[in-house]
Amino acid sequence: MMNRRSFLRIGGLGILGSALDPSRVSGQVPDARSPVSVTSGPDRRENLLRALELMKREILAAARGRRILLKPNMVNYDDSWGGNPVLSSTHVEQVEIVVDWFRHLGFRDIAIAESTPNGMTLDGFETLGYTNLARRYPVVLKDLNQEGYQVLDINGNSPNVRISRLMLDKRYYRVSLAKLKTHNNAVATFSGKNVIMGSPVIDVKNFMNQGGRSDKGRMHGRTNQDLHDNLFLLAYHGVRPDLAVIDGFEGMEGEGPIWGTGVSSRVAVVSTDWLACDRVCCELIGLEKQLQQLGLTPELPAYLQYCSQAGMGAFSLEQIQLRGDPLDGLCRQYQLHTEVAGMIGMDPSAPIFRTSPAQVNSSYAVQPPLRI
Repeated sequence: MMNRRSFLRIGGLGILGSALDPSRVSGQVPDARSPVSVTSGPDRRENLLRALELMKREILAAARGRRILLKPNMVNYDDSWGGNPVLSSTHVEQVEIVVDWFRHLGFRDIAIAESTPNGMTLDGFETLGYTNLARRYPVVLKDLNQEGYQVLDINGNSPNVRISRLMLDKRYYRVSLAKLKTHNNAVATFSGKNVIMGSPVIDVKNFMNQGGRSDKGRMHGRTNQDLHDNLFLLAYHGVRPDLAVIDGFEGMEGEGPIWGTGVSSRVAVVSTDWLACDRVCCELIGLEKQLQQLGLTPELPAYLQYCSQAGMGAFSLEQIQLRGDPLDGLCRQYQLHTEVAGMIGMDPSAPIFRTSPAQVNSSYAVQPPLRI
């Protein structure tokens, strides 16, 4: 069994093994581990392009013949809630790099789609520079709240959640353009949560008014246990990325997902196994070590563990094949949110495997307006 130290050190060999691919000439059984590419350096574009190239074969196999749907993360695109809008959102350069890469591979049907938590998605596109990007590239900007929806009864604490039809349309290859970031309810947020929580729709420009409704808010429920359960259940119903592209050039630590501070990580992570990607991201921000230093149980986000239990992807380090740069020297210990003690201690079993009601070990509850 491979321990964490060995995993970090030999990760760099993944690129060599991938390039040589001895199974092609020796008849060996191909590596069954989920590949995750990690690259680092002083240039965001170079990092992302190298990471994408290291996964090109798997991406082409899965995306060929489908439309490309890029899902950025625009939590707070202006300063109405304070914080740092650019730091908390997907950088427009990350979007441009991925658009350019897919176009060079021959993909022409590309959409950029988001559902901002305040219902002003089109304003967010303009503020963060996505609109200018759409003027220079033949891509379409879409507000997930205005593309129709399908009602899913996820049998959790928030039944009958309205999910944007685009995120359920199998003709689209769903690409999560997220970043390394701490979170005020889910400990950390990477590729999976970006797609899962971007899928529930809200009543545009009206959800805060009488009669308006935010299904993102319904996802949070009353406690963090509700949130982790519902994140898992949506993923279990198929609402999850086909491709994870993480820009960790500058991450966010502390009071994420809005009011945190920047961390110069200078990395990029790409994988067709979103769960494996998010597991590697946990290593990159030193999540377990940081929890231990705080005197807390070193648990990884519960919804990720639930997805692992249901077989949605690789989650143990032994199941992951690293390509690119070794993790040694790349991992940082991100300062976690001050309320992190209320985000762990969740039920150890996924909702579909429980034989008794979940026991919530904290009274910490989500407070508006951070229904993100």
